[in-house]
Amino acid sequence: MSGQVIVSFENEIIKVIHANVRHGNLSVDKSFSFSNEEFDHYLATTTDNEFVVINDFYEMYQDIISLPPAKEKYLRSLVGIEIRKRITDWKDTSFFYITLRQTQREGKWLKDIFFFVVNNDDINNLLSRFSKHDKIITHLYPDVLVLSNIIEADGVEPDQPLLGVIDLMTHKTMFLVKDKKLLFVRVAQSDQKGLNTADIESINMTIAHCRQTLRVNPVRVVFRDKPDVQGSAVNPIVPAATMKYPSDITAFKETIEEYITPVAAALYEKTLSSCDMLPEGYRGIFTQRKILAYAVIVFLVFSLMGVGYIGLKLFDVSLTLKEINFLREGIGERQPIIGDFTSTSNELQKLMVPITFMNRINTSPDMQKVLIALKTLNMQGVNIGAITVSNSREACLISIEGHVKAQTYADLQSNYQNVLDGLKKIKEFEIASQSLDLKMQNFKIELKWKTQ
Repeated sequence: MSGQVIVSFENEIIKVIHANVRHGNLSVDKSFSFSNEEFDHYLATTTDNEFVVINDFYEMYQDIISLPPAKEKYLRSLVGIEIRKRITDWKDTSFFYITLRQTQREGKWLKDIFFFVVNNDDINNLLSRFSKHDKIITHLYPDVLVLSNIIEADGVEPDQPLLGVIDLMTHKTMFLVKDKKLLFVRVAQSDQKGLNTADIESINMTIAHCRQTLRVNPVRVVFRDKPDVQGSAVNPIVPAATMKYPSDITAFKETIEEYITPVAAALYEKTLSSCDMLPEGYRGIFTQRKILAYAVIVFLVFSLMGVGYIGLKLFDVSLTLKEINFLREGIGERQPIIGDFTSTSNELQKLMVPITFMNRINTSPDMQKVLIALKTLNMQGVNIGAITVSNSREACLISIEGHVKAQTYADLQSNYQNVLDGLKKIKEFEIASQSLDLKMQNFKIELKWKTQ
């Protein structure tokens, strides 16, 4: 947690601190105390928008109930059902609960659960006080819950029960704590700040109730503020002590003593979050507002990125336009050169026909060389009937047809093979195909004279 503003309503006085927690150490940066009128002016002028609020709930209901050991996700619903059975006067409520222990009774396992309930009318009045100044309450906790996490006394072991007392002008709030868990809360009327005989008797009655009903014996009465005893004829039946403050708080001792409730809320914010008293509907509105705020930020970021992208593209377009204008100017300057090139190209086209004809003649095979090569062949036992010669761009195509003179098949094959061998010895010849009719003793050979 960092930079939280915490407001504590303590009867007619409202205390505010600006606190930061870094590496487990709490520092109090600012602290203020206001009357009710001054606090409304503070809300109207402060630039802070989100507040953690601790309230002294004068009207409340609390008790300890035993429930079957259900899973945590179902436990809150079961507690809510029990509360609605017990409280019928309040139409709408908010509550928190604390699982104290799991015990076995008559062979059944049960969970002992402490719950604390307030009327949502009281909470709505508090929410309206902030919302009319467009401020948000992010968390809402009872003062007894906050102080139950920090209450300590010298010479007392951590697991020993303590009875905390909050001394206010109109009433005294007493709360029983063991192992940092609330067990009991009682509010007793009072006619002044400080302790008189009636207040101390009320404290002693509360201790007796804890002993007899809850079977818990508090070893100390711990006052949130230094007690101002005003001529009382009686004393608490257990030793009294003032609050022992943690060492990991960076602030003046006087500040810690005066603002101990909001200081405790800042120090134990993570522990308290599961006991938030804000109504579900308000939490939903707060969550939606957060989502909308983040959505606006994301939209603005993407909008800025879009504007930047458009700016870059406009710069690219301006560069392209400059390039186009430069090319247009260049075309005008090059127009005479383009005209000369066009006329020269037209003249060249007129010469392309004879040039192409001469190139074809020069690349065609030499017919005279073909005929000389054929004359060198050994044609013994063979009569040539026809020689067909044709030109192509790559080679000269030759077809030889004839008749083999032979009395036997062996002589037929031998004379024909002599012709083939002779053709193969001439490297310019490539035999494309050849066939021999054994019955008629006719043959046909197709050759290619390869262009050198």
